[in-house]
Order: sequence, then C-alpha cells, then structure tokens
Amino acid sequence: MIRAALGWAKGAVRTPKRGQSRKRPPGTGIPHVHRVYEPACGPGQWLAIFARMGCHVTGLDMQSAMVAAAKRAVLKANVFQGDMSAPPSELIERAHEEPFDLALNLHGSVGHLPSPEAFEWHLRTTWLMLRPGGVYMVGVTIRSGRKASEPMELGQYGPTQVGGGWAALRSVSLGAAAGSPYERIHHMMMTFGVEGAGPLIAETYDLLTFPLPWLKRALKRSGPWEVVAAHSMLEDGFPKVRLSAESSDVTLILRR
Repeated sequence: MIRAALGWAKGAVRTPKRGQSRKRPPGTGIPHVHRVYEPACGPGQWLAIFARMGCHVTGLDMQSAMVAAAKRAVLKANVFQGDMSAPPSELIERAHEEPFDLALNLHGSVGHLPSPEAFEWHLRTTWLMLRPGGVYMVGVTIRSGRKASEPMELGQYGPTQVGGGWAALRSVSLGAAAGSPYERIHHMMMTFGVEGAGPLIAETYDLLTFPLPWLKRALKRSGPWEVVAAHSMLEDGFPKVRLSAESSDVTLILRR
C-alpha cells in the first residue's frame, strides 16, 4: 500500500505556479511534494514515512493518546489535537501561510464523521489548506444504500512498528442493512510491547457511507475538486476503477 500511495501522489501532484516551486527534499521520488498533512493521523505511521523522505509533516487527531504517539514516532512533526471537519485555528493559519502539497487519509477515517455535512466541511477545509495543484488522497465507501451489503474481509495489516512495539490489525465488514447509510465494521488489533495497549483490542462501530450523486455534488461545492482517479482497496494491487453507485471501498485521488 505504501508503494501504491507514493505512486499515486507522484502521478497526481502538479507543479506549483511560477515563483512557488520548492526544492525537492532529499530521499523522496515525488516531485513538488515537500509539505504533507494527514488528518486522523493516529500514531503517525504515514507521517513517519514521509518524514523519513525529508518532508515536513503535520498531523491532526481527536485523541490525545494518538497525538502523543505520533509526536513520539516523528519528533519533528507538527501534530495537533482536534476535529478534522473543524481543524484548530492555529493549523489553518499555518496552512494559509505555507499550504500543503499533499494530504492523505487512506484508511476510511472520514466514515467516523457524524454526518455527510461534516464530511463536506472536512473536504472544504482540506481544499483551503492545499496549494493549487496539491492533492488529497482520501478513502471513502460509496454505496447507494438501496440494498444490503454482504459481510466481507477488508484486510489484514502489519505487523507494523508502533512506538517501541508492534501491532497487527484485521478488519472485516459485517455488512450494511438496506436503506441504511452505515456499514458495520469490526477491527481486531494484536499488539506487543506497545505502551498503554493490551495484547488484544477489539472494536465494532458503524462507518458512514456515501451515495455517489451526493458525493459528486459535495466535491463540487467544497472545492471544486478534480477527481484524478479512484482505486479499489478491495482488490490486489489497488487497481483504478470507474466510480459507480456500489463502488464500495475506494481511495479517491482529488486535486485542487
């Protein structure tokens, strides 16, 4: 997934306007990407990847424990606590002075927002924090809601180093009822040596999904955004797909 995401960014981020070009940081193969922002950054795994490439990284998360973990994982990261649909004013002011080249939210975290309207606010604030030609890679679940969806395996991740320990995650969808905008998700995480975490953590929650016509209108109202591509997250190799009413889990490559 790391290789795929870096390739998507490399192919989508446009050259800054004349006079705004930045020297490419050492270690990165992505031209014109120097400043990276991750809403819902969790413990900072993606921030750490881009920091190792020489990028300036900024994260945002609602949970204080995740903010602390991200700061430990990436010592030079700017990590804020707050809601991704209404980021702290300090973060917005910094982004206004030095906009981001790339934003990423690859694990469907926008589904945790309380309403479609909150997601649209999130799209708008992210658009404002990017420079022209910058890109937002965001994972969403697209379904019409007219019919029920079947349970399925979503993926297994790790083991991944987290702080001084390791963690592995298994995710499954328990399906969604017909007429409901919510899909029930079950996560099981196994950890070893992660400070403050037990050996087994399980949670079940409802994830917000989006009808395609509403999503298209939201992208237009909140930007407008250019939809560069969509990639299926349920198929090997994450191939490009054509968006449909039942696209399910996809990563959208959006460009300001």
